[in-house]
Amino acid sequence: MPRTRVRAHLYTDGGGWGLPTIDADGLAAHALLRFGRIDYVSVSGAPRSLTASQQLPVVIFDGADAGPHQASRQWQPGWAV
Repeated sequence: MPRTRVRAHLYTDGGGWGLPTIDADGLAAHALLRFGRIDYVSVSGAPRSLTASQQLPVVIFDGADAGPHQASRQWQPGWAV
């Protein structure tokens, strides 16, 4: 049976100057996802109220490869991957 790839949703502050975000952590999250060849959708200008800690960026992982305990798992700056 074919496995479903992990898909991520990256929520960041708004971008500018041709960048997807002007936040250093947001740019690092973009680089990490691209380097890891993880399919992701970027949502710029996300509200900080999206997370309990009021911090962006946040990555929400979905997919069968994430494992049952990691479905919709979130990552925020400072967390080990």
